[in-house]
This record gives sequence, C-alpha cells and structure tokens, in this order.
Amino acid sequence: MATLAMMPALSETASTLTVPVPPVPKTIEETGLSVDQLEQLILKTMYGGEATGHSIADHMRLPYAIIEPLIERARAQLLVEVRGASGSGTAGYRYLLTDLGRDRARQYLAISQYAGAAPIPLTAYVAEMKALREARGYVDRDRLTRGFTHLVVKESVLEQVAMAPLQMLFRLVPGFGLVESCRVMTQWSVRGDFVSDAFFFSL
Repeated sequence: MATLAMMPALSETASTLTVPVPPVPKTIEETGLSVDQLEQLILKTMYGGEATGHSIADHMRLPYAIIEPLIERARAQLLVEVRGASGSGTAGYRYLLTDLGRDRARQYLAISQYAGAAPIPLTAYVAEMKALREARGYVDRDRLTRGFTHLVVKESVLEQVAMAPLQMLFRLVPGFGLVESCRVMTQWSVRGDFVSDAFFFSL
C-alpha cells in the first residue's frame, strides 16, 4: 500500500498550504453552545466514573476555564461531589457524580448517548470548510491522476471525479479500496470526514 512519501507532489502541496486555524474558544458564548448543552455533556462525560477537571476538559476538547463554572454549578446542585485532589486548583480535583447526578446523566444519555468532544455549530464548520477550499486551490486532472497511480481505478471513475461539483458524497463498497481511496482524496482535498461507510470531502 502506498505511503505519503510515495506521492511527493501531493504531500508538498498539502504541507505548503496556509490554512487559518479556528480560534480556541475562551468563553461559553464563543463555543456556540448553550449552558444546558455543555452541562449535559459534562454529566454524560462523568458517567463513566471518577474524573479530574483536566480530564473532563481534555475529553470535551475545551479549555478548563470554560467548564469550571459549570462543574461548580453542578456541585451546587448536588449533582457532583469532590472525592479528592490530584493536583493544585480545582482542575486537579477528582470529581464523581452523586446518585442524583447519575440519575440526571442517565436521563441525558437516554436522549442522546453522544459523550465526546464538544460539537461546533454548523455555521462554524461551513466557514472553516470554505477557508480550506480557498487555501487548497484548484484540483486539476493531472493532480488527480497522480494521486491514484498506485491504485487500479477505471478511467471513467476519474472522469466523474474530475467533473464533480465542489462537494461530493461517495458511498463505496467495503473491501474495494474504501480506506485507501478516501485517504488519497483527503490528501488532495486537504480535509475529509468519515461518516459510517460514506466519505464526504470539500473541494
């Protein structure tokens, strides 16, 4: 299977792109999420067991300064208790859900079992994709062909991809080069996202 080193032209193009990095949110308002949404995510994150303030923030991919007042609010509501400390400051506290907190977390999990990184608003995602598209530049037929030189791909397939609109949704049959095809397209489209066995990328 090909490695990135086997496609220097694509690697150089991707590495020299100047893509603006989205700013790290500093306040709850800048996350684009409501207080309720963040509090629900905190409780669902803690449902797995004891966790420090740092580990909760890392899991949610947010600065601890944003979630600290929300954890303190949960403590005031008797949803969370402190079981000890693993460092200085509240970020080092070891938090655990109370029985009331676990009941509340179960209610939230019954609605949605998602308990990962704090999601971003669709408007922010669209803005980032537009910035990536502008930074990536034009994908011509030669660049597309170079990316697939290590795979056996019908000419008709490359023709369809080359003539596709700015956004495409591919649904490929597992076992027919799904991962490698997506990796190649991610390389020359700068960024791609897996959704089950479908692959979406912006040109």
